[in-house]
Amino acid sequence: MPDLQQPEAGGATSASNEEQLLGSLMELHCVSCRFAQLVASQGTAALACGRTQRAAPVVNSSLACLTNVLSQLIPLAYTKHFEDANPEEVEALPDVQGVCAAHLQAVLAVIDAAHGAGFGRPHWNDPASFETHRVALAMAVRNCCGFSHAAWDEAASAAFERSLAALAQVSSPLELASELLCPVAKAAAACPRVAAALASGSLLGVMLQVARQLAGTADRCTQEWASKLLANWHGLVQALPPSVPAADQSAATLDVSEEMVAELQTAASALSEQRRQLLRRLQFNTDLADHAVQLQQLVQPAAQLGGLLVQMSRSPALEKEQQLDLARAAATRSCAYLRCANVAGQGGAAAGQGVGSMRCSACRAVWYCGTACSHADWRAGHKCVCKALAAERQAAKAARKAAAAEGTAAVVQQPPPQQQPNQA
Repeated sequence: MPDLQQPEAGGATSASNEEQLLGSLMELHCVSCRFAQLVASQGTAALACGRTQRAAPVVNSSLACLTNVLSQLIPLAYTKHFEDANPEEVEALPDVQGVCAAHLQAVLAVIDAAHGAGFGRPHWNDPASFETHRVALAMAVRNCCGFSHAAWDEAASAAFERSLAALAQVSSPLELASELLCPVAKAAAACPRVAAALASGSLLGVMLQVARQLAGTADRCTQEWASKLLANWHGLVQALPPSVPAADQSAATLDVSEEMVAELQTAASALSEQRRQLLRRLQFNTDLADHAVQLQQLVQPAAQLGGLLVQMSRSPALEKEQQLDLARAAATRSCAYLRCANVAGQGGAAAGQGVGSMRCSACRAVWYCGTACSHADWRAGHKCVCKALAAERQAAKAARKAAAAEGTAAVVQQPPPQQQPNQA
C-alpha cells in the first residue's frame, strides 16, 4: 500500500487555504452574532423567570465564542489583503467594518440583557463569568473604535454605561483596570465619536476612582496599573479638544449653528487651560493617589465638552453621514439588519450569499435574510439612507461602464505592431 503524501507547499495552496479559513470564520461569526441576538431577546425572559442557572452558561458561551472568533478573523482578513501590515495602520476593509458593527451590537445586547436580569447576584456569582463579560465588552469597543466607529450611537453609549456600572460592582480594581478600562480608554482616544460619548458619561470618574484604589496599595505591580490607567485617562481627555471644529467651519459645512461652534471652542479652551495648570502643579508630585484626587477637577469640564460634541453629532448632516457609513458596512453582510437573530439562515456571510436572501428593491445595495429583517431594518434607519445608497450604486455602475469604455477605446486605437524584416 503506497504511503500517503503531503501536498507540496506552495503559495497558491496556502492562499487558497487562508481564503477558505477566512470564509469559514466569517460564517461562524455571522451565526454567532445571530445566536447572541437570539440569546439577548430570549435570555432576558429566562433570567427574569428564575432560570438563571440554565441561561447563564448560554450567555457566557455566546460571548466567549464571539470574542474568540473575532480575535482570529480580523488578523487573517488583513493578512489576506495587506501582507505584513498592522491592522491599526491601514484603512478598514468594508467587510471587516460590517463584522465589527454586528459584533458590537451582539455583545452589547447580550451583556445588557444579562446585567438587567440578575448578573452578579448570588445565583450568578461566578468570577469566570465576570471575566468573560469584561474581556468581551473591551474587545467589542476596541474593534468598534478601530474599524467601525459609525456603529457607536446613543443606544451603544447607554448600554456601555449600564454594563460598566454592573461590572464595577463585581470586579476588583485590578481586573477593571487591566481588562476593561485601559483597553477601552486607549481605543476611544483614537476615535473622536466614541471618546466624546464616553467622556460625557461616567467612564472618567470610574477610572479615577479605580486608579486611587490601585495607588493606595503597596504592591508594585498594582501601582504600575494605576500609572497606566492615569496615562490612558489623560489620553482620553487630551483627545477631546482637537475634535472641536475650527472657527472657519461654518454652519453650512457642518449643519451646526455658529453659537454651538463658539460654545464648543469655549469649552475646549477652558478644559485645555485647566488641564495645563493642573499638570503644572502636579509635575513634582509622585503620589499617584493624590494625582487621581486632583484630576477629579477635570471630570466635569471634560464631561461638558464631551456632551457638547455628542450634541453636535446629532446635527442632521453629521447624523446622516454616520447612518450612511453604517449602512455601507451593513451592505457587505448577508443580512444588513445588524440585529438579525435568524439562526436558521443558511449560506455564506457576505452580501447575496444567504440562501433565499432578498435584495432591497429600491436601492438594490443591501440584502436581507427575509422580510422580517427587511421591515425591521427599514424602521431602524434604512429608510433614511435608501435613496443615498441607490445613488451611490448608480454612480459606481456608471463609473465602471465609463472605465470599460475607455479601456475598449484604448485597445482599438492602439497601433498594430511593426513587422520586423527577415534576416537572411
